[in-house]
Amino acid sequence: MACGSHSGNVTLLELSESLSQQQRNEKASLTQIFERETKREKILESRYREMKLKERAKSQQEEKNPEDDEENPEELVAEAEKNFWFTVEQEKAGIEKKEREAEK
Repeated sequence: MACGSHSGNVTLLELSESLSQQQRNEKASLTQIFERETKREKILESRYREMKLKERAKSQQEEKNPEDDEENPEELVAEAEKNFWFTVEQEKAGIEKKEREAEK
């Protein structure tokens, strides 16, 4: 076998018999490898499709039942009340600070 480069160098290589002549069972082995990989590819594609369908079904289920993801109404009221009183205390502190500054 000869290999050449752009610069014009040519290299001659001698291949061993095992690389230049087909072995007895080489064709059958290669066919089995290709069949196995084809089956593997089909299995992976079907798993991928199955995962996509599950994700789509899950997202559709979530769209139908958005209330399930919300918090308990009692918890929401408690949180709103807590935020309200926190804001009131901040406003009181701001007003008291302005009054003290005005007295000076």
